[in-house]
Amino acid sequence: MSDPRRYVELILANRIFAALEISDAAALYKAGELLKYPPGHTLFHQGDEADGFFLILSGSLTVIGTGGEKLATLGVGETVGEMGLVMAGPRSARVATEETSLVWYLSGSVFEDLLQQGDPIGTSILRGVGRDMCHRFRKVVDEGERLTIEIKGGARSDLEALGWDF
Repeated sequence: MSDPRRYVELILANRIFAALEISDAAALYKAGELLKYPPGHTLFHQGDEADGFFLILSGSLTVIGTGGEKLATLGVGETVGEMGLVMAGPRSARVATEETSLVWYLSGSVFEDLLQQGDPIGTSILRGVGRDMCHRFRKVVDEGERLTIEIKGGARSDLEALGWDF
């Protein structure tokens, strides 16, 4: 179950932690927890207080929306719950395992301690979360532009017939 060198490599491969030195990533790995969950286990529910985040080391997780719809499947090396590190508040979706999964969990309190102590690891993580959010936002903008182009094509007249104003 435990392969610390591989797990540190997975941490460094993630956009959030890419700027860390290997020694810092190893120290951060030790500050987190390894958690193994069976298939169908819920890591958190929508509305739960955000208290940290998870990096998938093996297996896969499903993000589930309010109506029970599958919003995304996340695999090895991906993270979930990172907004919980920078924003206090409720979780926006439920996340459950699709199969037996091993995750590395970093609590919000460990992250806060790093920031309060002025540890450069905390600052690097904060910047990494910012980069990750910008990357995701850019994907949404690009997708919105693609949809706008499609709407301006053939679908526009159908929407205008429904009363949409362009």
